Amino acid sequence: MSNQTPYPISVAFTAENIKKSIKFYRDKLGFTLAGTFPDEKKPVWANLILAGQSIMLGQSMSAKDMKKACHDNKKAGEFWAEHARRFQRGSHGVGVCVYLHVADVDAYQKELKGRRLKASLPPTTQFYGLREMVVTDPDGYTLIFYTQVQTEKPPEEAGACPPEAVATPPAVEIDSVDD
Repeated sequence: MSNQTPYPISVAFTAENIKKSIKFYRDKLGFTLAGTFPDEKKPVWANLILAGQSIMLGQSMSAKDMKKACHDNKKAGEFWAEHARRFQRGSHGVGVCVYLHVADVDAYQKELKGRRLKASLPPTTQFYGLREMVVTDPDGYTLIFYTQVQTEKPPEEAGACPPEAVATPPAVEIDSVDD
C-alpha cells in the first residue's frame, strides 16, 4: 500500500494513441509522467500530474481485448467491453470538460506558446470569478485551465441568470440498484 497523498482530482480518459497523448500532456502542457503500465515503451495506461492534479490515460482497446484485460471478472469484462464499443463508435471526448487549476492562467498560456501550443480559447475572465483558457487534447477532451479572480460585478449584474430563474430538473426515482 502506498503512503502517497491522493490527488484532489483524478480523471481517466481513453486515448486513441496513448503515446501521442502522453507526449501532448508532458511536452505541450507540462504535466509530469508519474507512471505507466506495463512500461513506458508500450504503455496501455499512464498517470500524468500537473499541480497535484492527475489525468490518467488508457489505451483504446477492442471489446475482445477489454474482456481479456478483466481476466476472471466477467461483469467488469462486459461493462468495459461495452465502453470500448461505444468509444469506437463515437466522437471521442465530446461532452467532457475538465477544469484544472493553475496558479496564473496567463503565465501558463505563455508557457504553452513557448511549447508551440495554441489554446482553443485564450484566457478570458468569466462573470463567475474564474479566468479560463481552453485547450483540446488529441482525443477531443476539453481541458479548462483556470485561475480564480475577483469580478467587478455580482453574477446577476454581469448577465448571469439568478438562481431562481434556472429550472430545476424533476426528481428521478430509482426503484432498485443492482450491485
